[in-house]
Amino acid sequence: YESLQIFQSQYSNNMKAIPKFGIILINALGLLSPASYAETVFVIAPGVMNFNYEETDVDGSFLDEEIGSIPGITLSIEEKNQARFTFGMALGFFAGGVDYNGHILSNDPRYTGLPLSTTTNESIFSLSTYAIHPFFGDPYFSVYGNLTYKKWERDIQGVSVSGTDNFGDPFTDLNVSGLFELYKWWQFTFGISADLPLSARNQISFKGGFLRTIAPKMNLSIYTFDLQEAWGYETELGYYFKLKRGQKIGISGSIMSWSFGKSDEIAGFYEPDSKSEMKTIQLIYEVLL
Repeated sequence: YESLQIFQSQYSNNMKAIPKFGIILINALGLLSPASYAETVFVIAPGVMNFNYEETDVDGSFLDEEIGSIPGITLSIEEKNQARFTFGMALGFFAGGVDYNGHILSNDPRYTGLPLSTTTNESIFSLSTYAIHPFFGDPYFSVYGNLTYKKWERDIQGVSVSGTDNFGDPFTDLNVSGLFELYKWWQFTFGISADLPLSARNQISFKGGFLRTIAPKMNLSIYTFDLQEAWGYETELGYYFKLKRGQKIGISGSIMSWSFGKSDEIAGFYEPDSKSEMKTIQLIYEVLL
């Protein structure tokens, strides 16, 4: 259970981790590049994610939420062999500030439970590998599977508040400390995708599937909370236009939703049930290498 008056938040700049992920991505390509593969495609996709996160107590009552838009980028590379089996890897990073709305949690009965508004600095890393294969030989429909490692840093900012306490007495400049949490988990996704040509140069794509969070954990100071796994879903719709010399441009919109179940209690604290829903719009540039 989160306490906004125990831990002082400090924002961690994870941009230094990008080169390490890049090395992993580049080295892994050697495992995906036998001579039988016919083509290699590189994709760069900047975009904006609408971040929506909510926590609820054991009785389903509202605890807090974080809502806002954060920019980011996805880089991916994939190869298709002669049997039309497609393998790929993708690296994603989104970061920015969002609005936090929740409650003060304090040992002081004058202030605990009072409404609290501040901001949260978010950063989300993802590294995934995926495979796609035609659905029973169909030229347009395919089945896909995706295994992703995710790392999310949640940095709730401290704030000074004024108002009326639980006994009706006014107060000013109450300093509420921030909170820093680190989430890590694996995620497996499976579903169906479709690439439907509208003309020789225009195409729409769609995919939809189910996902499962695997071994989610949350680190808070010296404590590690094991969260409960849960199911979720993803959908995506895109439009592509073919340029000359093996290039495409496009735009896509996606929704991804997942949940974490309540953790066991450690030292009087626990991480509550939560649900995340991320809506993302990305511009896409694809080139045949």
